[in-house]
Amino acid sequence: MHKHAQRMITRDLATEVIYCLSPTRALNRALNTFSVKSTTKRLVVVLVRARDPDEPDLWAALETLIQGTPMDPDTLTQLDQARRETLYALYGITSPEADYIMKSNNPHETLRESILTRMSVRDLCRA
Repeated sequence: MHKHAQRMITRDLATEVIYCLSPTRALNRALNTFSVKSTTKRLVVVLVRARDPDEPDLWAALETLIQGTPMDPDTLTQLDQARRETLYALYGITSPEADYIMKSNNPHETLRESILTRMSVRDLCRA
């Protein structure tokens, strides 16, 4: 939600989540980068809603819609070098910062902190 306007930037919550992942304020770029495409092989599902005990299990319904195998979220921490390089380029992580990340005690956590920092301050310092 936009802090000063007290409203979402986009028209619906799904698009707002995708927009918030973006390292820039360009909605089209965010949609092109993070939306599901016909070539998508891996998917992270974000469910944002209050649980209503009278509703059927939404996760079970999603599993029937998505062709694939559910994986443990902990596997997201297993990034190969190519994926790391993609994240570095996408979020503007410099070579010295990448070196620091890889030398840290927990590279995944340090990378996550770098990305979250950029996401949270993008309106202040990124075009």
